[in-house]
Amino acid sequence: MPIYKSLFGTAVFLLLAKAGCTPVTNLAPPDLGKPVVNAERPELNAGGAAESATGQAPASLRFASGTSARGIPYEVNANKIYLSAKVNNTAPQWFILDSGAAFNVVDEDQVKTLGLSLSDVSAVRGAGEQSVNIATGSAIKIDLPGVEINEPSVTVLPVSASIASFEGRRVDGLLGYDFFKRFVVEIDYAAQRLNLYDPQQYNYAGAGEAIPLDIKKGHVFISATLSLPDGKSVVVDLLVDTGFRTGLTLNTPFVNEHRLLASVPKKLDPVKAVGVGGEYKIAVARIKSLKLGRHTINSPVVGLSRAESGVLSGGNYAGIIGAEILRRFKVIFDYSRRRMIIEPNAHFDQPHDYDKSGLLLRAVGKNFNSFQVYQVIENSPAAEAGLREGDTLEAVNGTPAATFTLEQLRRNFAQAEGTEYRLRVSREGKLIETKLRLRRQV
Repeated sequence: MPIYKSLFGTAVFLLLAKAGCTPVTNLAPPDLGKPVVNAERPELNAGGAAESATGQAPASLRFASGTSARGIPYEVNANKIYLSAKVNNTAPQWFILDSGAAFNVVDEDQVKTLGLSLSDVSAVRGAGEQSVNIATGSAIKIDLPGVEINEPSVTVLPVSASIASFEGRRVDGLLGYDFFKRFVVEIDYAAQRLNLYDPQQYNYAGAGEAIPLDIKKGHVFISATLSLPDGKSVVVDLLVDTGFRTGLTLNTPFVNEHRLLASVPKKLDPVKAVGVGGEYKIAVARIKSLKLGRHTINSPVVGLSRAESGVLSGGNYAGIIGAEILRRFKVIFDYSRRRMIIEPNAHFDQPHDYDKSGLLLRAVGKNFNSFQVYQVIENSPAAEAGLREGDTLEAVNGTPAATFTLEQLRRNFAQAEGTEYRLRVSREGKLIETKLRLRRQV
């Protein structure tokens, strides 16, 4: 959900699909211009018109006009796309558009409000190293501007309890694979608009590049080439995750195989990150480049996983490509043709910056307007300023901290090297004044 930049990842992706989901594996279509038909699982075809294998009524969708819904506005927070949607005719809810989620999700705190009944309670593991409770909720209706979607069921998870304090705002749910498979989803990051198309009627006529998608267990993967610090070029499979705020994170087995912790010239280590399933640790560094299709991204910031459990400890793919890279393109997800089309936008050449404070914050309280220090990175500007974990930020340059959002503070602490802030923090009942001078750390 994931800007800049307190926690490295704030990942919300869920790598484990619900029981009974059979993977759609590496099916390269003969013609990327036509929807691929899956005879074995017709509910995965464009529009999801067939009845599911569970015997539930099929999902349905209805456009307000024609065969598309265009110009849907969204908010950006921590690089994530927040869509305002009405669910079951209630007040608007905030959903993260999350290609890394294997299914649509409603937060467990919204179950009563939405009138859902629950079944099949079990556990699932997300980006963190712990498991969380999961259940199946009854049918829901989701209304976005220009389109209505009826789903026979929805997954229920404690999303908000897991990540809201690191998002700095309420998270009512995720729109994941169940959503993406029904449309051609066009994300115009530069214009901050979302367009949804009927896959059967969609025809791409732009100048972008089509990257083949491999669809497995409700997730999509692409092939990319990494240029590593030792000079090697490695072709890798990356999970595509619009709900992962940073650009690139590499899984523990890949990090260990290529001895990246030893070969990167400079790193921050360890840095805490949080996702559904709790906390995990990474190192933050840079690699030489990432090549996506014909586009080369030089010196991207990369997270090097240190996770010993959870999905980032697995070796079935090399890592995650997230929103800090995706936002540099117009991105078109076309699951029906197993392709992702990318068009570079005005953000493409922006520098790949990282937090320059070493101060990792979380928002607490009903309105998310109280900010606690979650981590102070060793030898960082925050450490030199004498800040400690558990401190509460009271003021920035004389302005009460409660007037900021967490997103605004993160952006402030990613400003130009040498920028200085006067901070007031409370610690054990005492007020402490200090100065924080930003410095590039990787």
